[in-house]
Amino acid sequence: MNKKVIIIGGEGNGGVIAACIEDNRKRFGDLEWEVAGFVNDYETQVCGYPVLGGTDDVQELLKNPD
Repeated sequence: MNKKVIIIGGEGNGGVIAACIEDNRKRFGDLEWEVAGFVNDYETQVCGYPVLGGTDDVQELLKNPD
């Protein structure tokens, strides 16, 4: 079962983290981690991933991992 990662941030450092996870998935077959999306207060999509909510939604997102 994949562990879903929610990245807090935007295209800068958050984009680097998402790229590292995807690179590991492609290059090494590391399917343990999967980017579920981002938490961002200003955008609806970051680096092609959905924004799952804003910073005020973090606690609720952690309660509902799906």
